[in-house]
Amino acid sequence: MKRRSAWTIVGVTAGLLLFAGTWFYLTQLRPLELYYEKEREIAKRLSALEQPVPEGIDPQAWKNLTTLTNNAFGNVFFRPQLASYAEMLRFQTDLETKLQTDKPIQVETLRWIWKRLAQTGPHGKQYSDRMIALFEEGATQVAAH
Repeated sequence: MKRRSAWTIVGVTAGLLLFAGTWFYLTQLRPLELYYEKEREIAKRLSALEQPVPEGIDPQAWKNLTTLTNNAFGNVFFRPQLASYAEMLRFQTDLETKLQTDKPIQVETLRWIWKRLAQTGPHGKQYSDRMIALFEEGATQVAAH
C-alpha cells in the first residue's frame, strides 16, 4: 500500500507541476512573445521608411530621422507595462492607414508618428515630450538642406 501511495504522490506532483508550467507559459510567457513579435513586425515596417528617400532630402539626414522615429517606437513599446499590446495593435492600424494615405512619405509623416506615439499612454506622452525636440532639430536640418 505504501508503494502505491508514493506513486500517487509522484503522479499528483507531476500533474501539478505540468499544470503550473502550462499556466505560467500561457499567462506570462506567451503574451510576452506575442508582444515582442508584434513590436519587431512594426519596427521592421518603420525601418522600411528609410527608403525611398524623399526628393530633395539628404539621404543621411533622412536616415537619421527615420532611425530616431523607429527608436522612439521601440522605447515607447519597450514593455507591455509601459504601453499595452492592445495599444500597439491600435498604433499599427493607424500607422498602416497613414502610410497608405501619405504617398510619398515625408517629414510630416514621421512627425505624425511621433504625435501618435504620444497618444499611446502616459509613457508615450512622456517620451515624446522629452525627445520631440531632437526630432524637430533633425527635421529643421532636413528642411534647410
